[in-house]
Amino acid sequence: MSSIRRIAFFNPSAQLGGAERVLLDWLCWLRKNQSEVLILLVVTEEGPLVERARSLGCEVRVAEIPKRLQGLGDSFGLRFSRLLNPGIIWELLTYTLKLKHIFRSWLPEILHTNGIKAHLLSVWIVPKNCKIIWWIHDLVSQRKTASRIMRVCSTRVSCAVGISDLVSQDCRQAGLRCRIQTVRNSVDLSRFMPRPRKNGFFERFGIKVPEPDQKLRIGLVATYARWKGHDLFIEAVSKLSEQCREGARFFIVGGPAYATAGSQFSQMELIGLAQKFEIADKMVWVPFVENIEDVFNQLDVVIHSSCRPEPFGLTIAEALASGCVVIASRDTGALERLALVKGSMGSPAFLIEPMNAKNLASAMARVIEDEEFRGGLKRNARLFAEGEFNAESVKRRLFDIYQEVVSKT
Repeated sequence: MSSIRRIAFFNPSAQLGGAERVLLDWLCWLRKNQSEVLILLVVTEEGPLVERARSLGCEVRVAEIPKRLQGLGDSFGLRFSRLLNPGIIWELLTYTLKLKHIFRSWLPEILHTNGIKAHLLSVWIVPKNCKIIWWIHDLVSQRKTASRIMRVCSTRVSCAVGISDLVSQDCRQAGLRCRIQTVRNSVDLSRFMPRPRKNGFFERFGIKVPEPDQKLRIGLVATYARWKGHDLFIEAVSKLSEQCREGARFFIVGGPAYATAGSQFSQMELIGLAQKFEIADKMVWVPFVENIEDVFNQLDVVIHSSCRPEPFGLTIAEALASGCVVIASRDTGALERLALVKGSMGSPAFLIEPMNAKNLASAMARVIEDEEFRGGLKRNARLFAEGEFNAESVKRRLFDIYQEVVSKT
């Protein structure tokens, strides 16, 4: 039986991006396998994460963050000069005291933070004798100001858990001064699995798609973060031959998820880009879907076109587990072990160079036109996911880290 009795989580968003889906999966495992442990989740806003966590039996508190703090981020010029603004300093101090009161009144043994803003605040709000664990879902070195602050704060942290070897290596490169461990993301293989398509799925969004559909369905599933490559995908579709475009439907699934100013596309921007490339009539826009596994069962091919190295790429893992063909940029944590296994089973994904619309268009054309090649990728996808993303061993390793840090005085 575990000696851990209380675990507090702090997440800077209540929307369901990849990091939040991973967090929910972890909370579900804790409730099922460590039912005696009490769980508190603190978020900065109302949103779907709140109800999902409460449905698992977790205590959830919403500590609303002031708007000026909510919009801070490196993508919008987070600089020390902005942090020295007297109004921001006062709001930051007041909000920190509010969080400190919540956590110190609850007295957890572990404070587990899940996001850059939460990491930065953790050392100021942590109760006495509580261990801090940073769950790192980002490439810290790419956040210039945040990485400097995290380097200083990391001396107070018991462990930084990277979601891939790529992330852990980046944490060391950024100079974090704490223990760094890799615990790779996992996927619920009973939830994400190949299933027959449900007719009428898109009708709930007012979208008409023929059933049964004779065209190949190709989709990008992501939040509207600018680095996710929606613009690259749209440009790549425009570079396909008319024959290829007629043989497929192209979906963009998702929407804005985070509050950091300037970090996301709006749907109108993306529609305008599709109009610029004269392919607006070829694109299908699907809003955020909470049960994301239903989306993968509607798609034949999933595109991952991030414009910078992807810390993990949860949609890649989920799409592979669902038996989809995946076309992905090479620099992704989810596929970092691909070279170790593909020799024995064939490749489960079509890897391309990042930030190259012509390469992405060529990859899509190959998948559209070559049924045998497409079938091989599809067969290997599920096999790779079963070997790489099994949840139980991953979750056990993360809980072992909890126990290790709590046992150290």
